[in-house]
Amino acid sequence: MKEGVEMRSPFADLLKEVARGARGARHLTFTEAREAADAILDHTASSAQIGAFLTAERIKTESAEELLAFSSALRSRCEDTGGQWLSEDGLDIVDPFDGRRKSFLSAIPAGFILRSLGIPVLFHGVLKSLPPKRGTGLYDVLQALNLPLFTGEADSKTVYQHCGSAFVNTEAICPPLGRLRVLREELSMRTLFNTVEKTLNPAGNARVITGMFHQSRHHVLKDFLSHLTHYREILLVVGVEGSGDLFVHRPSVVWKINPRSETAQEFEIDPRAARLNPVVNRLSMTTEEQAQATQTILAGEPHPLRDLVLLNAGVGLWLMGHTPSWTEGVEAAQEAVDGGLVASLLQKWRENSQFFVDRLSSD
Repeated sequence: MKEGVEMRSPFADLLKEVARGARGARHLTFTEAREAADAILDHTASSAQIGAFLTAERIKTESAEELLAFSSALRSRCEDTGGQWLSEDGLDIVDPFDGRRKSFLSAIPAGFILRSLGIPVLFHGVLKSLPPKRGTGLYDVLQALNLPLFTGEADSKTVYQHCGSAFVNTEAICPPLGRLRVLREELSMRTLFNTVEKTLNPAGNARVITGMFHQSRHHVLKDFLSHLTHYREILLVVGVEGSGDLFVHRPSVVWKINPRSETAQEFEIDPRAARLNPVVNRLSMTTEEQAQATQTILAGEPHPLRDLVLLNAGVGLWLMGHTPSWTEGVEAAQEAVDGGLVASLLQKWRENSQFFVDRLSSD
């Protein structure tokens, strides 16, 4: 090597390919993207290089192969993805990790309705919401409901196995994501990690409900999700604030994706078919207001957002095969709430708090 000439890293070459500008940039192959992901997650690339790469990908927009490579790299670094935590017939609920600013998180009460009807439900998130929204997240509301949340990877597994419902801190089960938090906070924008961090499935659950912002990107996301064979079925929703929550004031477009056959069916869910109250879920709510609304609805008391929750629970029951149609799922959800099943479930979870303290401290 000539004096004064430095060897360029392989990552720098990959960065160059995605950062050539609007006309010159190209998508990386799966192998190239996996190499880039490994360099980022192992921090063999510098912080400046990582920031430049994520920004270039954001401008270029990620391909399905690139997303798949990053998802694969994250899963390979998870603490526990070796099998089912409880039952393969469980459901992952993965709200955006940057939280909500202008909507009610109906995924939480809907998830508890499913659990009251025998379906294991695992909520995924982080302890502090990420950029760009830095809004109210699943953990915030679950904590405000005074539920016993133990957020270490092994702790979440124990709670899930005992209760059939738990919250898992994704940054705990996948430490490289936690190490990237500072950089993501500094970038303060959406990156490809906002998409792939919701696809890890550490518990080995059969299904997941996830969302996206823009229907114009559905071809890429469907292609990406259709290759996640660690799920049996995926429901992709053009949802509220990019979440998996359906609208109740207008029809929602969803895709039922089967990764093992690489097929996707499109459905339009029209709430009018179930005669639901068309409330617009565009609300600025504090964490405490979110928790209070959840508590009121699950207690079977009147609330303007009740039908929004019943719709999302009904679609979840249909996805899980609990009912033949989503409209019948809405009816089953209503019966569970009005019959006191869900309120009883939450009370039992709270009463188990000391059990978990004793159990986890002895492990």
